[in-house]
Amino acid sequence: MRQPRVALVNPPHSLEERYGRFKGVGNTMPSLGLAGLAAILRDAGFAVAVIDAPSRQLGYAEAAREAEAFAPDAVGMTAFTPSIFNAAEMAGILKDRHPARPIALGGPHLSALPADTLRRFPAFDLGVVGEADDTIVPVFRSLLDGGRPEDLPGLVLRRGDTFAETARPAPIRDLDRLPFPAWDLLPGFPGRVRPAAHTYRRLPAATLFTARGCPELCVFCDRSVFGNAVRGFSAEYVVNQMEFLVRRFGVRDLTIYDDIFPLAKPRLLRICELIRERGLDLTWSCNSRVNYADPEALRAMKAAGCWQIGYGIESGDQDILDRIAKRTKLPDIERAVRLTDEAGIRVKGFFMMGLPGETPETVQRTIDFACRLPLSDFQTCFFTPLPGTAVAADLLRYGTLDDDWRKMNLLNPVFVPRGFTAEALRTWAARAYRAFYLRPRIIWRYLARIRRLEHVIQMVRGGLVLLASRARSRTRGPAQGLQ
Repeated sequence: MRQPRVALVNPPHSLEERYGRFKGVGNTMPSLGLAGLAAILRDAGFAVAVIDAPSRQLGYAEAAREAEAFAPDAVGMTAFTPSIFNAAEMAGILKDRHPARPIALGGPHLSALPADTLRRFPAFDLGVVGEADDTIVPVFRSLLDGGRPEDLPGLVLRRGDTFAETARPAPIRDLDRLPFPAWDLLPGFPGRVRPAAHTYRRLPAATLFTARGCPELCVFCDRSVFGNAVRGFSAEYVVNQMEFLVRRFGVRDLTIYDDIFPLAKPRLLRICELIRERGLDLTWSCNSRVNYADPEALRAMKAAGCWQIGYGIESGDQDILDRIAKRTKLPDIERAVRLTDEAGIRVKGFFMMGLPGETPETVQRTIDFACRLPLSDFQTCFFTPLPGTAVAADLLRYGTLDDDWRKMNLLNPVFVPRGFTAEALRTWAARAYRAFYLRPRIIWRYLARIRRLEHVIQMVRGGLVLLASRARSRTRGPAQGLQ
């Protein structure tokens, strides 16, 4: 019996599209989601190819050529909101070549707007909503064997001019039953890919998810895929993955993508203990929330190789934080950042600009707050009400919105609060970066990090971006924000 063949495609999405003027320091890490689904399909007897165009910087013609060379019986694609048009274009190219070959779409954008997405993009035959781990095998078997996909959970189906959604599957509780991602199906991994500049300590580097879901209710986050129920891989499973990456692929640095990695303290301490017991030569970074900054946990993380924690701070104005349901207080933020810094772990602060209710005064308070904290790194993006977020339904009373999905990459000010212009927001962002980074303490910290040539290259690239933003802001005049 012929082995069924499935190509999993992350559509072309250039560094320019994703990062704009920051493209020189952008991220080329592959899709862990596709690698995970590829492992499940392979275990079920499918032949699988993973064509991750963004990580390899492939164009449409190259990606289509690679897909056709594999000769798949069906295609699965993924897309975030800013790449959904790219996915539709890629699907159209593949449909033109083989009209009868089914193409299924998954990913965050489809999960947030299932029927609207299929209605707008006819090249997709059906959509896989939410977690696809338990859906992917029966879906492709049904598509290839003439079954009834409408009997399966977690789908949105095209029925002529109408669309039908089946019941969403329950969240997977036992994540340990899932196979490791199929890293071996990612061409060039890990040597030819790398995280964004300043987000890794050593190369080769890789990324990892150790949990799904987030218990918080921030209005700007989309929880349509994993929801609020937090489920984690066991500590043993997590460290087994780490050890596999170190021993098999020579990985030396990991970025852990969980929303709140230290959420479950006993699991966290066990992970740190196992890393040390197994003697893994590994440095790693993660994200957290300020209310999980615990001295004992921070000491254990440092001892196990953690070199950086990123905190979602968002704003230095308490009214703004309350409006976006952040559920943190400014003194708690200061305490967490200082505890982390005192533990010898670098602190990266994530901020947003142009939040609902923002004024030039609140932006300045945020800049002053960031500069007062012992942060090692600063990153700001523009508030972006992605489809599926709670804030998207009640936004226009605060300002104007450009709802072009292609622009929703967090680097375009698609939402402009009243009293601002888009250009003024960009100027404020440039001012914030200059205010933070052009200080002797920060400059000295970066110089002290230089150990290898790659560190010099990182700093040069980052410096050029900073200088470019400074030049752009000068051509726009003062950042008053008022129209």
